[in-house]
Amino acid sequence: MRRIAEEQISADDTAFYFCEMNEGTSEIERLNVDDYGNITNWPQNFFGDATGDLVEKTKAEMKRKKEQVSSSSKHRRDSVIYEIRTYNLKLGQLQEYWKRFSEKLPGRQELSQLGGHWYTEVGPLNQMVAIWPYESLEQRAEIRRAAEAEPNSVWPPDTSDIIVSMVSEIYLPAPFMEPLGEKDIGPLYEMRLYTYPAEGMPQVLEAWGAAIPERVKLSPLAGCWYSEYGGVNNFIHLWAYKSFEERQRVRAETREKGVWPPKGSVRPITQESKLLLPAPFSPMQ
Repeated sequence: MRRIAEEQISADDTAFYFCEMNEGTSEIERLNVDDYGNITNWPQNFFGDATGDLVEKTKAEMKRKKEQVSSSSKHRRDSVIYEIRTYNLKLGQLQEYWKRFSEKLPGRQELSQLGGHWYTEVGPLNQMVAIWPYESLEQRAEIRRAAEAEPNSVWPPDTSDIIVSMVSEIYLPAPFMEPLGEKDIGPLYEMRLYTYPAEGMPQVLEAWGAAIPERVKLSPLAGCWYSEYGGVNNFIHLWAYKSFEERQRVRAETREKGVWPPKGSVRPITQESKLLLPAPFSPMQ
């Protein structure tokens, strides 16, 4: 399967079979393999792939998919999810966390890229926020399996002894959001977390989409995500500023010009805000 993902052979030129005993009789089943070397009818309780092949197959699959995406003129935002992971650290462990995370990061990024990583300057203290983009939940699961495969796992970093708690949440990008990437638009970021009625989300996205073009003329929108499933903090937006002073100036100017907040949106039930600074290894600076 690894060789198929690496395009050394075609799936059409291979045949894989699974043999098992059923009440004293051998039964043979043909395994279906896609163009990326994935078995689509994987037998129950059969693990097959050696660790090394699993990691290399996943790397090759991700490389091919990236090439296909880059060769397409249309960015398919509808096929992207974002995992937002929030870590609460023990007191005084920021530098140690950065050290352990950055040591492991190059190996992890061979499988998929980190979108951004920040720490709180104002708000809940000793908190880290890491954002990872994926094409789908299935891709996320496969990458995590490959990254954590023993005996030479590339991820996660050994930080369990300095982390108090961690929360992982999956969000979809707002239609007007630009992808994360190598950008120098900070260094101050404000993350605002809103809770809207789940049934009001389409109206929120429409109102924000109409207002964003004028709003981003004053400061960049680094990211905006929403959850399809409702719940607390089901809408998150991340704004970039050059300084605290610029943030104050921009917020005052948006109100004076009447370009913000968006008109016609649903009123949020709750609002939270925290000011963030990027970690040294974050692609978003």
